[in-house]
Amino acid sequence: MSEVLRKLVIAGDSACGKSCLVLRYVENTFSLNHVSTIGLDFRIKMLERGDKKVKLQVWDTAGQERFRAMASSYFRVAQGVIITFDVTNEESFHGINVWMRQIREHAPEGIKIILVGNKIDLDGRVVTREMAEELAEKLKIEQYFETSAKSGENVNEAFDTLVDYTLGIIKSKHEPEEEKTQPEAPETFAPYNATPVVEPQKEEIVVNLNKKPEKTSDPKACGC
Repeated sequence: MSEVLRKLVIAGDSACGKSCLVLRYVENTFSLNHVSTIGLDFRIKMLERGDKKVKLQVWDTAGQERFRAMASSYFRVAQGVIITFDVTNEESFHGINVWMRQIREHAPEGIKIILVGNKIDLDGRVVTREMAEELAEKLKIEQYFETSAKSGENVNEAFDTLVDYTLGIIKSKHEPEEEKTQPEAPETFAPYNATPVVEPQKEEIVVNLNKKPEKTSDPKACGC
């Protein structure tokens, strides 16, 4: 079984439960007294997906505005990103667009992104599943999950699915169909100011030998 390295970044506004999600996934633990991340935290998890042994690095970014420039440097080397919001906090939902712009600006082309609505165990929900799914489709995010870091609901499914996208086990639905099925044709270029070559057209001539010649009424025409 071959071993591969995958780097994931979890991003989102402050206090939406990013660190709790990472701890639940990597260590299967949860704490109500978790302190907000300052700068960046880093966890490693070993797992098997398909025929590969995966060494997974999970980079937990701080959601505060002053640390966002730091997150950009990790987007550049990541294969996948989890954008997280709190389903009881509408402001964190609106922050998704800001994070997406930052990812598109700094991350490599083809990076895989999923959206996670966290804290579904709490009362007072203000962001519906329909709202989140509609935004995910609009932003061409691969998939949307609803999770609870407290209970562990859907946490493993969200992370494992993103890993599968980065490995190609799950194919992206946003890749152009032509790129999946048709090889690129080699491009050829004519020299600058070259005279275009026009291929002669072949014309098929059919002669009817049984047709009688027509008489002409032109007095100047030859009568032979």
